[in-house]
Amino acid sequence: MLYKYELACREAGLTEEKTKEIRQMFDTEYKRLKRRKQRQKKYGISAISVTDMSGTENECDYELEDPNNNVEEIVLHKMDLKDLQRYLQELPEEDRDFLYDYYSCGDKPLVYMSEKCSLTKNQVRYKRDRLIMLLRNKFDGKA
Repeated sequence: MLYKYELACREAGLTEEKTKEIRQMFDTEYKRLKRRKQRQKKYGISAISVTDMSGTENECDYELEDPNNNVEEIVLHKMDLKDLQRYLQELPEEDRDFLYDYYSCGDKPLVYMSEKCSLTKNQVRYKRDRLIMLLRNKFDGKA
């Protein structure tokens, strides 16, 4: 498949070596852009850059805020998740497993947990609420 730049190189009468050099430059740039997009997607970061098209010598870039992406909120959310993981690690293993099983079992967690733990639904609800309150207190700095 011939690309536009290859056709332009042939029309300009460039040698095959020069065309190969230009092809390598484009390939390198495409790979760099692909890696950049993957990093942005991985970390949930996006930026829109618009270059001043006035044609003046003092061209400048303008960074426009992406309304769909709030970097501060993302960072704060990640920090909260790290705190939650730390607080969960501080819980006894039995309580940690209880919460994990409760929230990962899918439909009807009360029925599932009451059967698994040989507890009534009210006991399961009480234990869940007690553990959630304990985690909330740690987040609020009360515990």
